[in-house]
Amino acid sequence: MSKSRLNIKGGDRLSVSILLLAIVAFGSMNSVLFSLFPLFGTELDMSATEITSIGTCAALAIFFCSPFWGRKSDEWGRKNTIAFGMAGYAVSAALLVFVLWQGFDGALTGMTLYVLLLLSRVFQAVLLGAMLPAATAYMIDITTPEQRTIGLGRIGASHGIGSIAGPMLVSLSIFGLLVPLYAAVTLAALMAVVVWFLLQEPGHTMNRPKQQKKMSYFDPRYREILAVGVVIYIAMAVSVQTMGFYLPHVLQLETMEAARPLSITQGASALMMVFVQLILIPKLQWPPLRYLAVGVPIVILGFVFLLVADRLLLFILATSFIGLGLGMTGPGYSATVSLRVEPEEQGAVAGLTSACPALGFVIGPLSAGVLYDINPVLPYWITLGLLIVLFPVVLRVYKRRQGA
Repeated sequence: MSKSRLNIKGGDRLSVSILLLAIVAFGSMNSVLFSLFPLFGTELDMSATEITSIGTCAALAIFFCSPFWGRKSDEWGRKNTIAFGMAGYAVSAALLVFVLWQGFDGALTGMTLYVLLLLSRVFQAVLLGAMLPAATAYMIDITTPEQRTIGLGRIGASHGIGSIAGPMLVSLSIFGLLVPLYAAVTLAALMAVVVWFLLQEPGHTMNRPKQQKKMSYFDPRYREILAVGVVIYIAMAVSVQTMGFYLPHVLQLETMEAARPLSITQGASALMMVFVQLILIPKLQWPPLRYLAVGVPIVILGFVFLLVADRLLLFILATSFIGLGLGMTGPGYSATVSLRVEPEEQGAVAGLTSACPALGFVIGPLSAGVLYDINPVLPYWITLGLLIVLFPVVLRVYKRRQGA
């Protein structure tokens, strides 16, 4: 068997394909929401603060509920939790569509509309939040420690493919602004049915105790790595969510003129992440910590290019380096944490590793927005500083592990 081929234990290849297809759908649905929600808010005459606060509250909901869903996946089983997350998305997204439709129709306005949108979006985040911890734990269950990073890289690549495919659903908005959400609801409902009937539960997870202990973020076995994860995802959030302001500012482009170069830069980053996680990681076969030790300085280099970028080519180069580095650090981070806990703790700790990206996407956009208003380059300087401070921590953990 090729070293780069995923060696599955306690599962079957059809189930792995279904799992990865579910993650592609998950990424596509998230992409639809991230892309269209600002347009929904603008159409409903909401302020930028109101729009961004809804997204921030949704990310906070995922941060707080991910550990809960990780433990529940140990109790309910991975398949049941994944199916619940997909079905929950379908129901909650249908509720969100109803609130938006009422807003467009003029039946809901002002603070009532804002509060109902906020509650429906948070409800959606809470239910969909069951998906990623359970899927991550499923992949951990069926991979050997030696191939843990490859398996988690497949999860990351599938999410990236979904994010790239998401714009195809968004393009349905030419038939109506809510049509992409109708498509996302349908996709989620179909995937819930497929997962329920075809995904097989890993056999060795059947006899776990019904009550799982809570895992602490400050457990000395993995607390440094969780901190690394938060900073990594702050960097991702800053690079993704401020680019729509920064690139047009630097290149002196009007909003419509900036659409194409923005899509090119974001596409370059996403494609690089998929390439790393789908092709490069299976070929390299490194220990998980090495991906962190190599990936963080690559992200640093990407932010340096962002700070000096004065033409589109440099922006593409910057986002490509950031995508390359993030493609390495994401699976390396998750695999490192999973290898530091016991088998019966995998679901609970997958909840923690899924919560840290959400925290990064809370801290990153909020702080970046404030810093950008002070000076457009300030978010990038601060993020670069955080990454530079982080790198010696990663090296220390890596060297300590090598010497163990």
